[in-house]
Amino acid sequence: MVFREGVEVVLFLAALSLTASGSVLNIIGAVSGLGLAGLFGFVFARGAVQIDLRRFFAVTGVVLLILVLRLVAGSVHEFSEVGLLPSTPAEMRVIGFIVQDSTSIAILILLVLVPALAMLPTLRRRPGAEEARPGESPVERRRRVAAARRSRRW
Repeated sequence: MVFREGVEVVLFLAALSLTASGSVLNIIGAVSGLGLAGLFGFVFARGAVQIDLRRFFAVTGVVLLILVLRLVAGSVHEFSEVGLLPSTPAEMRVIGFIVQDSTSIAILILLVLVPALAMLPTLRRRPGAEEARPGESPVERRRRVAAARRSRRW
């Protein structure tokens, strides 16, 4: 599993190196992406981020579908430019809008913000965790509050 993910990263970085943009920006993007992925993995593994996995995978599934649609539109655009796929000017206007750099940046921002915003409700503090419950001694309350704080932090 890890080998497959490593091969995918190598293929994506190799494809990125073939693009027309500057190599410094590619390196910055690759390093920041790998760093953020590593940071997320570390925080997730340490238990600092407790999220609803059903919601997480539902949102990431939608994000992946959007990414797939963007990649398919880019492929259709390239094949149409070469002449391997027939296309009308109306189709090229729609596909051209999707593959523009400004649209790609907007899609990238949405791909980052949508999962982050979807996870916010699960990261919020639970109300009433520090309030005393009926019949609870101060020692029991402190233990319960400390356990709740430990579960939120490392």
